[in-house]
Amino acid sequence: MDLVRPIALPLLFLVLLAGRATGGSAETAHYRVEVEGDDALAAEAAKVLEAAWPEYAKFFGAEPKLGEGEKLPVFIAATREGFAARLKADGIAPPASGGYYHPGNRTAYLWRQPTIYYSRVLLLHEATHQFHYLARTGNRSLPAYWYVEGLAEYLGRHHWDGERLTLGALPVLSLEDYAARAKEEIEALETPFAAHLGKLDLSRPLSYALVRFLLHSDGGSRREKFEKLMAKLDRGAASGDLLWKALGPPKRVAAELADWLAEDQEPWVPLHIEWEGLGPDRIRGMAPPSIVSLSRVKAEARRLTAALEVPAGGEWRGGLLLHHEGPGDYVTALAASDGALSLMQRSGDRWIRFYAGKCPPPDTAGLLRFTATRVRGEVELVVAGETVGLFPFAGKGLGLAVQGCDLRFREIAWE
Repeated sequence: MDLVRPIALPLLFLVLLAGRATGGSAETAHYRVEVEGDDALAAEAAKVLEAAWPEYAKFFGAEPKLGEGEKLPVFIAATREGFAARLKADGIAPPASGGYYHPGNRTAYLWRQPTIYYSRVLLLHEATHQFHYLARTGNRSLPAYWYVEGLAEYLGRHHWDGERLTLGALPVLSLEDYAARAKEEIEALETPFAAHLGKLDLSRPLSYALVRFLLHSDGGSRREKFEKLMAKLDRGAASGDLLWKALGPPKRVAAELADWLAEDQEPWVPLHIEWEGLGPDRIRGMAPPSIVSLSRVKAEARRLTAALEVPAGGEWRGGLLLHHEGPGDYVTALAASDGALSLMQRSGDRWIRFYAGKCPPPDTAGLLRFTATRVRGEVELVVAGETVGLFPFAGKGLGLAVQGCDLRFREIAWE
């Protein structure tokens, strides 16, 4: 599993999930999770894994056979050093990666990454290897790298709202953005993509894209053939000839994959961490005290609507991003727990208050609804059905903003 790659975005903060050094543990019907952190983190990871079990079973059509009282072991280190130390203690040479599944002791190992979402992706990635190997391959490694890693990358991408888990989801937004990376890699190739695809000489993002393409393109029309191919690959068959016999020549598949991938992209981008998609139209944003964190629609949207889930207690500030040209040029419209509504413009290294007023109340469901619409070079802001005004921000970028809190937005739509 790759580590999170560096990004050329302003990172306002880094969420460190490490707790106290003593560690915690949790057990479910199928898993025993040990974490270098507190019990709450172990319990959350165990809850995610237990929610994944029936989804894995449905996808693979089989389950690992466990003895009476047996649990699949998972270890989550706080740091790369802790990850390496645990592997060495277990007699395993540490790989240069963020995680590892060891068939010898049936344990999934990983260490926590810079964001909550990617740490969970990595957890599900290694748990996918663990489940896949134990349920389908006789706990043997397979020669088809693109297949083994592509599956784990695909099933690791998910939506999780604390209760419901969807595996194999196209993220709403993520720092890693494998769909965009795969598209960029194809466009940057100096030789035809068909030649790389024909040899199955694929990176992790391209392996992910190929698996997702086989499962979802053309309304899932290729899925049945791919599932038959999976059965052969899980018995240790070489993948090349089998894949092209099932799908057609690499040149044709490469063209179809590239065209499909151009459209199958994550629709939002996080401008700062920490953001995660909870569902196709739900996003969570987090920021440390006094810090503003932003995300936005990738494309230039004309209109954005979102309903902020007003917290039951505590201080909070959140709303929309109305304009974004860069880290020193953006505008936020933020409602606050004290009933205020303000528009703030970031200009270089200073803030300019553009508007201050009273925020209309949320609806009876506790939702505060925002709409921003570009109108002839200006932005119209509507909050809770009341027009706040037209503001002279003809620039780019509509999105979400939170300041010093943890907020959830739902019913997000844009055009």
